[in-house]
Amino acid sequence: MRWLKRTLLGLLALVMLLLLAVAGVVVALNSQSGRNFAAGAINKFGKSYVHISALGGHFPADIKIPRLQLVDAKGTWLSGQELELKWSPLALLRGNLSVQAFTAANINMARSPAYLPSKTKSRGKSSLPNIRLNIDKLEIGTLRIAPALAGEEIALHVTGRTHLRDIQHGEIALNATTPSGNAAYILNATLNPQNVAMKLHVQEPPNGLLGHFAGPQVRQKLRMDLTLKGPRGHAALDGTLALGNARLEIVG
Repeated sequence: MRWLKRTLLGLLALVMLLLLAVAGVVVALNSQSGRNFAAGAINKFGKSYVHISALGGHFPADIKIPRLQLVDAKGTWLSGQELELKWSPLALLRGNLSVQAFTAANINMARSPAYLPSKTKSRGKSSLPNIRLNIDKLEIGTLRIAPALAGEEIALHVTGRTHLRDIQHGEIALNATTPSGNAAYILNATLNPQNVAMKLHVQEPPNGLLGHFAGPQVRQKLRMDLTLKGPRGHAALDGTLALGNARLEIVG
């Protein structure tokens, strides 16, 4: 049995080396030089897609990025300032993407991305990964959407949360409002195998985020209140849709 003892000791030594290596990486990435190295590597290998100014916080559970840019062949299409991600990396081992908070002081979206289509063809059927998603807190101080996307520039304060166990179970709450209160986008929804419940409220000034799709000739206030509730296969949709003086009643 001497060989078994030596094998177990060898495996134990290998595990200890792996743990020490992981600990070393964590310690290194929590030093200034390690953070600078990681930020440089991200910018080097992701230069066609992302650029960050620096890394901060406490790796890996609390990651802070002072400035971030998402880029494509035309340049920067989205930028953000003072982003912070607080999450539980070890929860991934249980198939759970657990985020305590994702916050940003500002996110500016200048246009839609213009990435080239992938040359690789997908083979076979694809399916969503079996991962639970839990975001306890989402908050963006100012989400600024440019006229190219919203008709006129709009600035929103965004808060929300979501808990999705799978495609059969989940809940989401999203609230986006302008500082003046003249525009609001509020969504609350829950889902289980038997029932679905959803409430959507939208109000915005003429040529707003949604209303501008009606065309430049239609510059009217938009208000939408929709409710979806009941068994998943026979849920009733009720609500009202008003564009200026035009009004549509929906009864499910």
